Amino acid sequence: MEEILKKALKFWNGLTIEQKEFLAVHAVMHRYEKGTRVSYGTGECSGLNIVQEGRIRVFLSDSSGSEITLYRVIPGEVCIFSASCMLKSLDFEIHMAFEEETEVCIIPMAVYQQICDSVIKAKDFTLELVSNRFTDVMRLLGEVCFSDMSKRLAELLCEYSELTKTKRLLLTHERLACDLGTAREVVSRLLKQMEREGVLRLSRGMIEIRDEEALKKKGKEF
Repeated sequence: MEEILKKALKFWNGLTIEQKEFLAVHAVMHRYEKGTRVSYGTGECSGLNIVQEGRIRVFLSDSSGSEITLYRVIPGEVCIFSASCMLKSLDFEIHMAFEEETEVCIIPMAVYQQICDSVIKAKDFTLELVSNRFTDVMRLLGEVCFSDMSKRLAELLCEYSELTKTKRLLLTHERLACDLGTAREVVSRLLKQMEREGVLRLSRGMIEIRDEEALKKKGKEF
């Protein structure tokens, strides 16, 4: 357990032996099945989650069920919004979907809060996590406001290919639409256009990237 915490927590070397033992004793491993969804709002916490394997999609949704993906958390990264009760001004609900069977190391909130209250570098680390995720969200906002949907779709397909290490993506048009916060019909139209251009090949439940360079170029177009 100490090795996991040491790799993930930048302030680890600044802790006393007692503080390290305190974290290691109380941290627990938990495994989530693929497809599991959890939500966190004001005052709700599971603790600080450190992803060991698998992948988490963090997203927003509205009352109609529409979704937009904010970012993903991959192995070695820390999910700060699972510790949302530390963020006193957070007044909206964050959702997490486990896209693969995922194992996380969880530091209970009361334990992590005690360390932050006594170790300034731990508090700085938490603020850095929040800042980095805020940057991700602001980048997304800029793309939603100013980028062409075709560009965003191309970027998303490239991201999925990099995450899964394959050009044969097991994705539905609905899944992509949820990621992008748009209608499935819009995604289907753009995918068909890319297929006509020879960039992709579409089949039921799968999208094959046929021209990776062309797809990357689309993702960089303004």
